[in-house]
Amino acid sequence: MESNLSHETIKINQEIYRGTLEQSVELEYQLPDYYPGIFKMLQFRLEPHVCSCRTSGDQIIIDGDSTMKLMYVDEENGLIRTINQNIPFSKTMKLKNESEDTAIFYDIKTNYANCRIVSPRKIDIKGSLTISLKIQVQNDEMILNDASKEGIELNRNSVSIISDQIWTTRQFGISEQVELDPPAQEILDVRISAVANECKIISNKAITKGEAYINVLYCTENSNFPILKNFTTEISQIVDMPRIDENFTCDVRYDITSVDSNINENGNILDLDADVTVNSCAMLSKNIDLVTDAYSTECEIKTTTKEINFSSVLSLINDTVVLNETIEKIRFNEIYDMCVNITDLSPKQVSDGFSFNAKLHIMALVNSNDDVAEVYEKTIPIEFKLKKDINSENANVDVNLTVTNINYEIVNGNLQIKIYAHIGGFVFCNEKFAAVSDLILDDSKPKEKASSALMLYYPEHGDSVWNIAKKFCTSTKAIMEANDLEDDVVNNKVMLIIPIV
Repeated sequence: MESNLSHETIKINQEIYRGTLEQSVELEYQLPDYYPGIFKMLQFRLEPHVCSCRTSGDQIIIDGDSTMKLMYVDEENGLIRTINQNIPFSKTMKLKNESEDTAIFYDIKTNYANCRIVSPRKIDIKGSLTISLKIQVQNDEMILNDASKEGIELNRNSVSIISDQIWTTRQFGISEQVELDPPAQEILDVRISAVANECKIISNKAITKGEAYINVLYCTENSNFPILKNFTTEISQIVDMPRIDENFTCDVRYDITSVDSNINENGNILDLDADVTVNSCAMLSKNIDLVTDAYSTECEIKTTTKEINFSSVLSLINDTVVLNETIEKIRFNEIYDMCVNITDLSPKQVSDGFSFNAKLHIMALVNSNDDVAEVYEKTIPIEFKLKKDINSENANVDVNLTVTNINYEIVNGNLQIKIYAHIGGFVFCNEKFAAVSDLILDDSKPKEKASSALMLYYPEHGDSVWNIAKKFCTSTKAIMEANDLEDDVVNNKVMLIIPIV
């Protein structure tokens, strides 16, 4: 029987890959002739960066590098020296299908890093990196929109979906000049991190503003013990994002991929140049009515359903978290520099937001009780909360954590650390629905009608009007009008009049 169906095509945001890739790091490095030889290694780090991440056909291609940072005491004068060297890599992985217009979320961390001194002028480096990936695409899904045949009842469920998604990445550079007082004789380390804390959307563009946090570790002419100076500068960028308008929710992430520095001959002016990768992801939410069930008051019907997996954006995260940690009974009396890294971030939804478990990795250049420079390393588990008003029990987060500032002091032999970090990203809700995509009426099997025009029914607490109407082969509209119901769920003990249509 002709049922006069109408269908519509909707865009569904779907995850096509979630996993990790491993990348090894191996390098035999010979010190240049102008570098003094190594007497004692103080500190070794591998700082990984993803410079570009893109899909091409059925492949995802990741280009990046790992910056080797070695701090040592030289064998000639006993001075602290540093070596920086970029180790590039390229990683390719095959996807199940060709994908266009993808959104790629990634994170990279160092699993382990080892530096072996072969000779005073030669080192052997081995390490391992882990790249975490999540790839999303938008697929077309055909669903039932309406059926105009008299007697067909449709149960609809209103849901919010990501109806459009725009992901772009681009590179830009920042240049900054900072003044060092007292002047520097030797630059030991320059670290820059950046966060985007504001995003303004205009037609087809996102204007981002943020801050870059600069840490310069150096030695002066009068002392070989390092000095740490901190600076902050504002940065901004205009990102082309076709189709974006003020109805989109946009998250922007800055990644510093390389840093170059040059000191003037007086040692008091440091010129800095950094390459920045900006990743912008914008999502548009739309409310749709999914038909989740159907029946006919006239005859039997056969429905075809499909499972719809979709995501919706509940809110944007752009906050600062403060972590306070105390390490007792330390064996040093002064700290020259401290680096911290937060990994293995694991979120869990709680009543007032999200709780996070993670690992805090601390590497500090310290002055030991013997008045000798050495490195202190420690990894400790941490937990912190992010308060968010979330009206969903199935919420999850996709966030990025960037350390912006570290304060520390030694009090009564205990190390007290206060860490400020920017946390940004999305709160998602992932849901599944069985949606009706088609139905067929069988007029050879008519429904048996009740002998009376109406019936009385005493529903259970929480009964839905839909289930009651389907049970008695009548319409939901007739039941609600006959009983002056405003809600489609019955929560009170009442007697309902059931009109038979």
